Amino acid sequence: MLSQRSQHALKNPWVIGLMMSFAVFVGANISFIYLAFSHSAQSVRHQDIDLPSASHHDEVHQYANADIQLSIPAVIYHQQSHRFTVKLQHHHWDGEQTTVTAYAYRPSNQQADFQQVLQQKDGQYQADLTFPLLGQWDLDIEVIQGDQQSRLTRRIYVHPSAS
Repeated sequence: MLSQRSQHALKNPWVIGLMMSFAVFVGANISFIYLAFSHSAQSVRHQDIDLPSASHHDEVHQYANADIQLSIPAVIYHQQSHRFTVKLQHHHWDGEQTTVTAYAYRPSNQQADFQQVLQQKDGQYQADLTFPLLGQWDLDIEVIQGDQQSRLTRRIYVHPSAS
């Protein structure tokens, strides 16, 4: 009859292997939890980030669909104002009673989302947008005139301020 106090089972290689595997598993999880709390994502220093060169600051990227042509800066910096320009194809939009709105969505933080109506100037619509957080943003340009609606969406990246 086997006794509950028998040490014979602890000498079995299968039991020893299972106990070692369990110990390694628990130790790895404890170390991962420690590293997650000790190295938060916000601890990245500005000098560790590869910033684009200043020569790209005035460069503009063009995006278009059938109705909208969007011009945005090639590099967008955190907490700095940047000019966004929208040109409409004139055969679809006559310019009267047309509303152009920019919606900025942050996929990971809805509290930072904002919208701004673009103002018409020199035959195009313009707005100066300032992004309050770093990282990925979805920029949605919506044009509404009466019952016509068109939309252009682009994902942009906001870099740390160049200082």
